[in-house]
Amino acid sequence: GYFWVVGTGDAIAKLYRENAGVAVLVAEAPSQAAMIALQAAINAKIAFFPGAADLLFQSAGAAASLYVASGATINITATDIEHPAIEALQLNSPIALPGPPSLSVFDEGAHIVTVYQADQDAIATLTASVAALDGISAAFTSGETASTSNILVIGDSLSTSSQGFLSELTTAYPGRTVTGQGIGGQQSAAVAARLGVAGTLTVNGGAIPASGAGVTCTGLSPDPFQASIGDPASFLATVGDVPGVLSKTGGVVTFTRSDTGGAINAGGSVAYRLRSSFMANTTGTGATLLSSLLNRLLVLRIGHNDIFNDVIRDLASYSRQAVKDWISAAVARQSSAADRAVVCGITRGYSWLTQARVDTLLGGGSGVTGYAANDAETIEAVIEADALNQWMADTFPGFADLMEAYVAAGYTTSINLGSSHVYPFIDAIRLPDGTHGSDGGTAQNLDVTTIAAVITAKGW
Repeated sequence: GYFWVVGTGDAIAKLYRENAGVAVLVAEAPSQAAMIALQAAINAKIAFFPGAADLLFQSAGAAASLYVASGATINITATDIEHPAIEALQLNSPIALPGPPSLSVFDEGAHIVTVYQADQDAIATLTASVAALDGISAAFTSGETASTSNILVIGDSLSTSSQGFLSELTTAYPGRTVTGQGIGGQQSAAVAARLGVAGTLTVNGGAIPASGAGVTCTGLSPDPFQASIGDPASFLATVGDVPGVLSKTGGVVTFTRSDTGGAINAGGSVAYRLRSSFMANTTGTGATLLSSLLNRLLVLRIGHNDIFNDVIRDLASYSRQAVKDWISAAVARQSSAADRAVVCGITRGYSWLTQARVDTLLGGGSGVTGYAANDAETIEAVIEADALNQWMADTFPGFADLMEAYVAAGYTTSINLGSSHVYPFIDAIRLPDGTHGSDGGTAQNLDVTTIAAVITAKGW
């Protein structure tokens, strides 16, 4: 079998340990040549490493050729490649370099595509040492270390600058680019959608009009516009197989295709996938392609609003398994390596209590709102949060246990909710509104200290 890989040396070494085949090592900031190599694999119905296909697709493009080590040529038709700099493809002839047997390299400036042929000597060489393969990766992927050390922070309000730790994390890593994509109020499904997890929608009238004409869409599941994303807002997206802009204005979601052609049937439930960050306009202007963000170290903070909205505030039915599925899908979208994600645990403050409990702790007029209708709701919420935190700790190597960090720092108050239910809650000094810290305050600094400890321990 043939296996094509987007990732670091570790990921490729693991693949070779488990499977014999051909691997393509792609720089973490994928070049056009890299994308065409992957498209060739898909066109040839070759198995590919999960996530690779998410970096390509849509719209016919120019024909291109990929030279392999044997000297043969694979002629393919390139698709619209999700990369900021798309220029005419210029592949050099194979370059003779020392390395594993049957090795060919094509140099496209700062990006390198490496093709390993599947002979036993090459496989033996590659599987002999992860360190050796990492050396090859470092030598052949100019700029990989710099690009993949950059950070994508995404989640709810607790990951923003105004109410979360984004500013403090940016300050803590002055040598890295830290990009924030936090949106207040969003739940795990919406954040997963914004990371490019596929969803479904209904196209009004059952057809996508020709270029230039927008069409109303309803029933987005999951809904990336959920909560306080803003209005207007837009994403680059595909609906069905059609590229375009998915926008919301005046509460109405519209899809406007960006290619040319006649109307396309789109009846029933139609698949959609976002291709970019969100923008506060209806045109997608200035949006950053997800393909340039998903190769970064991911810092993910979601799950709080699933419990706060659906258990405490009863805004919708709650499913622990659904939240697990959305968190797993969100982490899986990070493409540089399976475990290069810091997954933040769920924290709780006084907003999870009843107003009577808040007033007893702080006195009336404190400004902190307790949203629970009764202690039973608070107990249920704490049980669900602890269960999710334990699952994340067991599932993700980069789990950051923020709640435990607050307890260890002495920033919590233990509250007896009756029937032996005694739980710690982060105090109002740290979370003045019961949920969020003050910008530059001890809450954000502790969040960053805890996250940074994970990054350092993992060597990320």
